[in-house]
Amino acid sequence: MIRLDGVGKDFGDFTAVRELSLEIPEGKTCVMVGPSGCGKTTTMRIVNRLIEPTRGTVYIDGEDYKKKKVEILRRDIGYVIQEVGLFPHRTIAENISTTPKLAGWDDKKIKKRVDELLDLVELDPDENRNKFPRQLSGGQRQRVGLARAMAADPPVMLMDEPFAAVDPITRENLQNMFLRLQRKMKKTIVFVTHDINEAIKMGDQIAILKQGELVQADTPEELLANPKNQFVADFIGVDRAIKILDLFSTDEVMWTEAPVIKKQSMQDEARKLIESGEKGIPVIVEDEQGKKFWFDLDELEKEGSLEDIIRPLEITLDPTNSIKLAMARMLEHNNDAVLIKGEEDEEPGILTLRGIRNYVYRICESSPGEKVGK
Repeated sequence: MIRLDGVGKDFGDFTAVRELSLEIPEGKTCVMVGPSGCGKTTTMRIVNRLIEPTRGTVYIDGEDYKKKKVEILRRDIGYVIQEVGLFPHRTIAENISTTPKLAGWDDKKIKKRVDELLDLVELDPDENRNKFPRQLSGGQRQRVGLARAMAADPPVMLMDEPFAAVDPITRENLQNMFLRLQRKMKKTIVFVTHDINEAIKMGDQIAILKQGELVQADTPEELLANPKNQFVADFIGVDRAIKILDLFSTDEVMWTEAPVIKKQSMQDEARKLIESGEKGIPVIVEDEQGKKFWFDLDELEKEGSLEDIIRPLEITLDPTNSIKLAMARMLEHNNDAVLIKGEEDEEPGILTLRGIRNYVYRICESSPGEKVGK
């Protein structure tokens, strides 16, 4: 979808970007990361011609982007920046409708699109469309900035440290929301950050830059397993083996078909599961008030008493959360299982510490970058 071919940029005697060549697949997120001054933001701005390259060119859908008028090119590229950049004197609806109005959309179509996008970024349209930016929190403004960038449904989006100016909790919520959106939208995205952990979480592809040069561009799995040189290894950090846990979301590891039994009859129902030949699976127990517990069938066979092994399911996580976060929550609450929210009409899943351990063992036994099923 996007190909940078020998792109370079000089500012007088200073070379900000050095003959950078990179392909970003359609529908994927490429995160550019590196030390301050490495050229990542300059490269991103070259993509929508906010900065003109000194040499080389950019191809979008196989076409030299210089053949398009700049204003038309930019309408096909959504742009989200760190400080949001909303117009303070315009309402939220007016901010979001900026690009559709330039594209000549009629008022009815624009209003429908504004409400759709506010719903999409989890802001109630009736409560927010007529507010001004100053009436929203930082996280809410960032959601509006994202909605504005998507307003004309551009195939390409540029995101310049979009979540850097908010607190850690809001940042994580925004990241998770965006991952959910990208699963549906499948936009081609260039995402700039200083944070390698954010890069690992958000990127399908990570491009590490140093002094204007592209050092390594790979999937997060390959980057963590096989850093090209010491600079990449140092930038990733000494805990890169642990960072691998950030690559997998809870819905990749959880049990989606764990049996659900009633607490008042759990002894009989558990016995039936064992007699049917079920082994090594977690079982969810639900009481009359809807409170959930769990146990492992293997443990039941060893211990023989459900009362000794049944444990509460007190933690609920999002399916996009990483298994690293799930492990952290288990340790915090002295529990070895979490409940995972179901997507839309789907039933919830259960993720156990043993399940994570077995999954990670299989990853470690596979070759670098190889995808491992459950």
